[in-house]
Amino acid sequence: MVDKFFYPHFLQKKVNGTWVNQFECGEQPNSGGKAVNTVERVDYIFKSLIFYPKEISDYVFLAGEEIRVLDDSDVVRITGKVARFDVGRLDDNRIWI
Repeated sequence: MVDKFFYPHFLQKKVNGTWVNQFECGEQPNSGGKAVNTVERVDYIFKSLIFYPKEISDYVFLAGEEIRVLDDSDVVRITGKVARFDVGRLDDNRIWI
């Protein structure tokens, strides 16, 4: 079971024009203007970092896929395209949009 304290949001992925539920996650806006190196090896100032438990390992996100995060009231917090995806080794899996 996923801890709602660490993962209070819900991730959806757009598939064939329809939003499809994925799993619980956490989302942190990039208020500091930090950059991440994308798969194209370009520094990208991301809008938000989305994280979810490393135990959820059967999901892979490709650069350019459209995702969104909902809060616990089903209000959209953020929508964007995947800039980078990283499988967690010691901690969470991460998606930068």
